[in-house]
Amino acid sequence: MAAEKFTRRIVKRSLLEIREQAMQLQQTAERALKEIASLDAIRISRWRCVHCGHVIVFTRPTAIESCGPCQMCKGPKWVPDGEGETKVD
Repeated sequence: MAAEKFTRRIVKRSLLEIREQAMQLQQTAERALKEIASLDAIRISRWRCVHCGHVIVFTRPTAIESCGPCQMCKGPKWVPDGEGETKVD
């Protein structure tokens, strides 16, 4: 009976350790995937509003998330203006 309790306790501890390691591995994989996705993002120094044609110019190539809504018409959609396009490797 005592040996059985000891075995269950060891198995339970082992399962908890395996679960913790699996969670750490999952977090590491998620961070790696986010980093890969950010490296694939197109960064451009000139973005043009689809609705009104307003062009916003940055001093450095920037991702579209930095644009926010258009300052002129509050339109949410931007496209590359064509100048200053770079792809981050």
